[in-house]
Amino acid sequence: MRFFRTPVPQDSPTRRPLKSHNYEKDESTSPVKRKVKADELGPYKGFNSSITSIFEDSSSARIDCCSISCCGILQYDYNRYVLHHKRPATFKNSFFQHIAVPLTFFASAGYAAVYIPNRAVNQIVCTALLFMSLFWIIGGCLQSTHKRANLRMDILKRLKYGIGFARQRDYSFDEIDVDQTEGNTFCAHRFCGIYPSDFPEEIDESENEKEVKLDFCGKLSRFYSLLCCGKIFSKQIQLCGACALSQEGRELDALVSPEKRRFDYITFQPFVDYFNGIRKLRNENNGKLLDHYAALSKLSRIILKSLAAIFIGLILYVGLLAPRHFHWSNLLVFAATFLQAFFVLYFVHWHWNRLDISLDAVIKYFACGFVLTTTTAIFFELAETVLMQLTALLIMKMSPHIDNAYEYNGFGMGFSVSDFNPHSFYTAAASSSDYKKAFGRKHPIIAGIFIFFSAYFVAALVEEACKYFGFKMVEHPDFMTEEELTKAAEYGVPEGYEDEDRFEFGGGLECISGLDCIDSYDSYDACNNDDERITENKNDKEKDDGLKIDTGGESSHDRKQHDFQMKPVELVDAPPRTLQSIASSVTIAMVSVALGFACCENLIYIFLYNGSSLSLEIAVLVSRSLFPIHPLCAAIQSIGVCKRHIENDKSIGLGRILFPAIMLHGSYDFTIMMLNFVSQLTVNGNGNGNTMLICNILALIFSVSFVFVGVFYYVRKSHQQMARIEELDKSRNFVGAKSVSTNLV
Repeated sequence: MRFFRTPVPQDSPTRRPLKSHNYEKDESTSPVKRKVKADELGPYKGFNSSITSIFEDSSSARIDCCSISCCGILQYDYNRYVLHHKRPATFKNSFFQHIAVPLTFFASAGYAAVYIPNRAVNQIVCTALLFMSLFWIIGGCLQSTHKRANLRMDILKRLKYGIGFARQRDYSFDEIDVDQTEGNTFCAHRFCGIYPSDFPEEIDESENEKEVKLDFCGKLSRFYSLLCCGKIFSKQIQLCGACALSQEGRELDALVSPEKRRFDYITFQPFVDYFNGIRKLRNENNGKLLDHYAALSKLSRIILKSLAAIFIGLILYVGLLAPRHFHWSNLLVFAATFLQAFFVLYFVHWHWNRLDISLDAVIKYFACGFVLTTTTAIFFELAETVLMQLTALLIMKMSPHIDNAYEYNGFGMGFSVSDFNPHSFYTAAASSSDYKKAFGRKHPIIAGIFIFFSAYFVAALVEEACKYFGFKMVEHPDFMTEEELTKAAEYGVPEGYEDEDRFEFGGGLECISGLDCIDSYDSYDACNNDDERITENKNDKEKDDGLKIDTGGESSHDRKQHDFQMKPVELVDAPPRTLQSIASSVTIAMVSVALGFACCENLIYIFLYNGSSLSLEIAVLVSRSLFPIHPLCAAIQSIGVCKRHIENDKSIGLGRILFPAIMLHGSYDFTIMMLNFVSQLTVNGNGNGNTMLICNILALIFSVSFVFVGVFYYVRKSHQQMARIEELDKSRNFVGAKSVSTNLV
């Protein structure tokens, strides 16, 4: 990859193939340009891929998923760290800014509303405090948008001018011209914005390269982009900057070599800094729990400490405050929900496969399923549910009258507010839920169709896809080849920062990757040109001006400068891994994500939907524990993942990976929901008294049957696959999987 030492003319911006991953300095090769049709052209915005290209490249699935999850916070922190090596604010500062201050305003407003006797003063104070809280929240959002827009501008400068330009002191960073305006960059990261289309003018493509086959998510993304960025409007609707973060992540992924990006999210701890401990355990065949805990990464320890802090906080909450609706018995149910998931993990991982995949990886995958996968699934399920509710409302308005609850308003079928008869309404339904039941009794076929879509598309499709992408979101050294680990070890870790706290929240190195750090806030020297190491000649100003350390919340004048070098790490010898071991690791990782998702979902069902009594909470926990449909479907998904990445069957796409799990999950949900619908009709008087009991018995029979079918399908397919993988291990003339590129994460 070649960088310019002088500014490139405005009419010939630097362009690179986005996914070439050719990190050697080879100037003889140049990508072949294909001619682009006129309708493919659009205003060039400086990037090598369009902002609408999210989920179109399966190799960028991790970046795309992280750009959507948690409003893109993880991906923004990752992009910022890769480009500038700045860590996010400390947890203490984030808690104070985003939680403590707004809650203080709200609490003060509530206190004033209760204890200020003068009505006029009461209203003035309460209104002022509420507005202050609102302005604080809006200001925080604007500040976040400003930071993201500045980072986007820095990436554009890096793409266009390269490393050499950063060392030219005659130019001001604020005066650098890029291919889009500040308005475009801010629009890309607003809560809701309209961004102009930015298809690249030139598309790098080899002569023999065929059209990329899009999976289901890619086709949905392409359909959405055509709707929002078509020939007529040429605009892209932006929500929370997800597409922009993904675009920026793809650019950095192509610019920065992989060994420089081998670190954990949140803590940014390099893989090789802790993976040697895991390799040592495998080499010694050590199965002691304390030794495995000692080999955990900083992120896994933070996860475990956070879980322990939650339990301690609940114990203090129950013991000191004695709330009316949450007692010690409820706390035991809360703990039992986690223990149920840990019990399954004990057998799936620790009892049978503790050395195939590390405890560190299992903790991270479980946490990803519990937090990221669940929140993402809830968001998309909510969006689909709202769409289906609107469709159902439209159909109900167009349907015949139900007990005179509908009236014609002159423009179509709808509810007449002015002529509304409460008596006729309550004869059909006492609430919106009962009204749906009344409609279901009148039109059971239409209700069955909606139940079908709710089971297969709202629940099964969304949840299975989110669990799969939850597995893709986590990058762990357990799934790296020996060659990739060797390169990461040769690149090394920061020298002189071996203490335990260097990877805590909010502190760390400013620049360690050799990548030029064009910082729009404080201009400073580049780390070095063309990825060369810093020389020992500290008196030569042009070669080494020193490197800065950024501690998150510190101001620029508080930053200390340190001389800095990367320290290579020597990998500990470890027994070579077979393909069978890697396949088992894939299954355990995907099951861990599913168990984290199921654990969080169980908590929601137990305490939000059925928290009226302790007996009902226990019944829900037991029933959901006896039918582990989520981990079973994840194990079925792992068969397709192993077939694609380990058996190297490229005909296996996302659809073939998800389809068996969606069919099992959807059929399970559809049967339960349909039987529940029939039983609810009986409650309202359409049937004999035994129908509800019969429906419950049938629901139990079908649940057991579906679980049995799923287990039988997985065991049969898994045994067949392991036999094929064993033949692959025997057919190769090497020991283990040192040269197998699984490309799993």
